[in-house]
Amino acid sequence: MPSYTKSGEFYSVSYVTGPAHVLLRVSFTSVPVSEPSLVVLPAVSALPHAALDPQQILGAVLNAATATNAELGTAFFPAVIRYVADDSPRYSLYAHCATLLIRRLASGEPFQPVTPMAC
Repeated sequence: MPSYTKSGEFYSVSYVTGPAHVLLRVSFTSVPVSEPSLVVLPAVSALPHAALDPQQILGAVLNAATATNAELGTAFFPAVIRYVADDSPRYSLYAHCATLLIRRLASGEPFQPVTPMAC
């Protein structure tokens, strides 16, 4: 079950399914950004995962945002994408999480507020 939070301008979804886990934080704009920023957050566990490929994360999030915006007629474009260094290397989960964020924003469902982080 996904968990949704908002900290400052960042909308986050934490998604855990079996042994896989992803935390995705995105700052959105209403116009496409030519090169969204990718920020890696510090590792939070000692689980042995393969190193994440930032370009695959970027591609998964951008493709999902494009498809979801087209489907819903919305304009939520990633400007800054944050991910955790030791999350699962299942890039389809990053796409799924980006879709979840945009769907939640479009529906007006709430995000749990948290204090902004310094990352």
